Parts: sequence; structure tokens; C-alpha cells
Amino acid sequence: MPRGYPDYFGQQMFPKYGALKSISDYHSSSGSGEKTLVNINGKGIVFGGRIWVLSSDARNYDIIRMYIDGESSFSMAMSHMNLYDVDYNSQLPIFLIYYDELNPRYEIGIRSGITFDSNFKLTYYQSNPTAFSIFYDFYYTLIQ
Repeated sequence: MPRGYPDYFGQQMFPKYGALKSISDYHSSSGSGEKTLVNINGKGIVFGGRIWVLSSDARNYDIIRMYIDGESSFSMAMSHMNLYDVDYNSQLPIFLIYYDELNPRYEIGIRSGITFDSNFKLTYYQSNPTAFSIFYDFYYTLIQ
């Protein structure tokens, strides 16, 4: 007679995740408008990420937007994240890690555990037309 716990993870009711995938890139550009940083098609889960913004002038009113399955689920300017204290303890999907408008440096975190059924998209809306650099790392997996 077999001993131990049943093999629950071999059952069909539990999803099987693929390998961890990462997206790391940077953009240096000028001009205003929305730039797509991450666009993933499929069903999966987010394991987290970070966005760093470096500029010679303030980017307080630039906006981070997150779309899940084609619906906007988060949209907030960095100045509002600072004003409303949207940090790691806020439990929002995107939060502010570092904010310095005197030496324009900003860092935004993406929380783990965000699930999506068909599409996940992360965009950066640049309101200030001057040159800037944006770096990002993003980790996710798709369900097989």
C-alpha cells in the first residue's frame, strides 16, 4: 500500500508553469507619447520587475500604465505615487521605490503574483519631450 501524501501536483486542476522568462532592455529617446515596455501574449503570472528612469530634468508627470487582458488596471503619475505614498507597503501592483526630483532619478517596482489570461502590457507615458533613459527588468512565466 502506498504511503505519503497523494500527488496533487500531477492532477489536471493545477496549472503547469513554463520556464521563468525575463525581459531586460533600455530606451533612450526624446519626444512625448506612450512607449510599450512589455507586451506578453498568453496566459501567465508575473514574478516582478523594476523600472529605472534617468533624466537631466524632472519626469514627475510621466505615467506608468499596466494593462491586463486589454483592460487598463493601473495608471498613475510618478508625482502622484510620491504624494499618496504608493510604496511597497501599499499593496498596489506597481509601487515607487525611489523618487528624487532634484537629481531626476526614479525607480518603480512591479509586484509579483499578477495573473493574466490573454495579454499583459506595461507602458510608460512620457509627458516631458526632453531626452531621457529608461531601463527595465521584468520576470514572468506562461502557463502551459
